[in-house]
Amino acid sequence: MRLTGVDGLHAGRAELVVTGKGDTTVSFGTLRRGYSWTSFSHDLVAGFVKNKATAIKRIYAKTDAIGGLAPGGTGTIVFPHPGKYFAFTFGEKGPSKPAEFVVGARRRSRAPHVDGRIVAADGPGWRGSSTMPAKGTFLFKNAATTKVLHFVELQRVKEGTTVQEVLATFQGPETQGPPPWFMPGSMQADVISQRRSMTVDYDLPPGQYVVLCFMPDPKMGGMPHALMGMIEMIHLT
Repeated sequence: MRLTGVDGLHAGRAELVVTGKGDTTVSFGTLRRGYSWTSFSHDLVAGFVKNKATAIKRIYAKTDAIGGLAPGGTGTIVFPHPGKYFAFTFGEKGPSKPAEFVVGARRRSRAPHVDGRIVAADGPGWRGSSTMPAKGTFLFKNAATTKVLHFVELQRVKEGTTVQEVLATFQGPETQGPPPWFMPGSMQADVISQRRSMTVDYDLPPGQYVVLCFMPDPKMGGMPHALMGMIEMIHLT
């Protein structure tokens, strides 16, 4: 992974463009003092590969995730304060070597116009727009009142699909191939911490979409949020 444009970067909003191949997102964030990259990378593997709740709990408590996108994605992320940040990918071989950089003093920055809002709320649950244009920019915000991480995935589904049908698929036995409600068309924005937000540019086929978050929850033994009911239906028109 190679970063450009970080020299002279200031705290505040920055445009993000991710190029390359594949669908693994690039994640941006910072770590609390005393929590090293080595410890964080070990917790990533223990938490997200081996499903150890104690590792997931440390990640929730000691990281400040500010978002990211998959190759081909554009949008904006917000560096909340000056200091050291990192970017990395987390694929089948585990976390990549981090690209570290320093962000300088805050400068005023203007938030872009958005065509809709997708807001992660307590519950787990979603708030925000029930309809958005099929092409535009949406705000992704983590409005939870406790320390919890969320990402957002939009997946197109057959018109009339219910939340209960999607949840039943996730909670049922594993099957080969896509579920019966699946339709081509999807996108993902990466993990953000409590009180953080980013904007995401998108261009998707019109239709019905399910909004999902699969972050594991340490209080529920690593159960993904979607299996706990963090599922919502919206329409892109």
